[in-house]
Amino acid sequence: NNGVFHAVNGNQTAAIGTMLPNPLVVSMTDATGSPVVGRSVAFSVTRGNGSLTTAAGQQGRSVSLVTDSAGRAQVRFTLGTRSGAGNDQVTANAIGFVCEVLFSASAMAGAAAQVIAVSGENQRGLVGAPLPLPFVVIVLDSGGNPVAGVPVSFSVLQGGGTLEGVTGLTRNTDSDGKTFAVLILGLQ
Repeated sequence: NNGVFHAVNGNQTAAIGTMLPNPLVVSMTDATGSPVVGRSVAFSVTRGNGSLTTAAGQQGRSVSLVTDSAGRAQVRFTLGTRSGAGNDQVTANAIGFVCEVLFSASAMAGAAAQVIAVSGENQRGLVGAPLPLPFVVIVLDSGGNPVAGVPVSFSVLQGGGTLEGVTGLTRNTDSDGKTFAVLILGLQ
């Protein structure tokens, strides 16, 4: 076939586990530029753990539908749970067209869901001196992805120590979702 089979609305970005703002659309024309109507198009998630949904409600990692009167077929794509640039991909194939269409989408980390201690627990040190290692925590979203820019508060609850000279300290997480505080032991 000397027609054209191309993607519309590629390279979108949204939060993990959410539907992309625009549908993934393929457009098919024949050699004269006329729309190819009624041609079966198979969409498949080829990277990531997202899912597809058709206007008729068909859902899954692979769906098939036919082109409309404008030679177009479209699906909605819900991103998977892992964040990253271009980490979710969908391909579309049609019988009679040699090439396949590739849609690539980027998933951003979702909202902070949990704070986990990474290191610094169960240390011993000298009275009135900083502990040898900082307390380090990581903030993750519901998919286990690190979340940057989240304020984390550290507080001294007992013992008379300080966190770098103050009793309470708030720091934002870095690009790896981590932040830290150094405890200076009190006199108790």
